[in-house]
Amino acid sequence: MKPLLSIKEGEVMVQTDHSTKKLLTNLELTIYPEDFIVVLGGNGAGKSTLFNVLSGNLRLTAGDIVYQDQSINHLSEEKRATFLSRVFQDPKMGTAPRLTVSENLLFSKKRGEKRRFKRRKIKDYQQEFYDVTKSLGNHLETHLDTPAGQLSGGQRQSLSLLMATIRRPDLLLLDEHTAALDPKTSEQLMAITNQKIQEDKLTCLMITHHMEDALKYGNRLLVLKEGEIVADFSEKEKENLEKKDLLSFFY
Repeated sequence: MKPLLSIKEGEVMVQTDHSTKKLLTNLELTIYPEDFIVVLGGNGAGKSTLFNVLSGNLRLTAGDIVYQDQSINHLSEEKRATFLSRVFQDPKMGTAPRLTVSENLLFSKKRGEKRRFKRRKIKDYQQEFYDVTKSLGNHLETHLDTPAGQLSGGQRQSLSLLMATIRRPDLLLLDEHTAALDPKTSEQLMAITNQKIQEDKLTCLMITHHMEDALKYGNRLLVLKEGEIVADFSEKEKENLEKKDLLSFFY
């Protein structure tokens, strides 16, 4: 199968007050279409750095990122947003609080299109937005005219997920997107997330600290430590893993 995206000999170095620190070291990663890759690692392991590099928020010091056979090292974060979406840990980061649920969805649906002064015609999309929010099963469809800032944390984060996937990105980055939620809401959102990824055949990387989710979801499992990928488990290999096996990487 032809890769969707790959990082080749990726390194990220930052200058501190007294020394140079490596955040990623000779990182090699190949992502294939419809991969659902779960990313584990302790604090400072390089998980967020990896996502920042992929999204264009941080540039590689050395190495190359290749997307569909083309180097994208030079592409800005805005340019990469045409094929890549990201959901952050904080529910507040993915939505505009003063805009309604429908307005947030319309904004995402029009992402990447040229801006012109014209009527939004938001009513033309109400049925579509009702259907897509109802499919989540958390009553978000009853809040289409509610400002996002008035939603619960779980509803707002599920809205962020819908906004990130409404145009079906080539690559979806989930940056600990359930971490700020209570256990029950986190479990519900993970079920919604997995359903969305499977039904839409999305390619996804997901950072999590939940060992149970790391074992339950995805067809690959990456473990990062000190800026390096120290394990890349296939779906079949994951079936034989237990929580204690993953905990051993944190000692």
